[in-house]
Amino acid sequence: MRFHILMLLAAGFLIAADIPKEDAARKDQEKLQGVWKGVSGEHNGDKLKDADVEMIRLTFKEDKLSARSPDGQVKEVATYKLDPGKKPPALDLMLKEGPDKDKTALGIYQLDGDMLKLCIAKPGKDRPAEFATKPDSDTALMVLKREKP
Repeated sequence: MRFHILMLLAAGFLIAADIPKEDAARKDQEKLQGVWKGVSGEHNGDKLKDADVEMIRLTFKEDKLSARSPDGQVKEVATYKLDPGKKPPALDLMLKEGPDKDKTALGIYQLDGDMLKLCIAKPGKDRPAEFATKPDSDTALMVLKREKP
């Protein structure tokens, strides 16, 4: 009988421990809402051209991520899930478009007021450990600034 009571108490503590984690993820999700414009970027260790960076526009709405294509259309490209409890905070993108449709890309994020840093690996690759890319790493780094309405 004591064992059952201990198991129930332990389960209660585990559930309670997840609540602050969910609250932190919800707070970060709320902070992400809106349109973000590219400031700088790199892929596989190579800096992106300014013209390419200027085209980057990401929109976070609820748990969805949309991007503007070069022709100006906005498409939902992924849903996302945040884990701010990891160091650095983690982002999982469930892709809805392109050759990696229905796959998950693992990334990290840093949110500082109106600045957002994302480092994302190609699906099937390990989550980046730092905000940097290296040759043949299949990672992209983007620095974005919130666009004022």
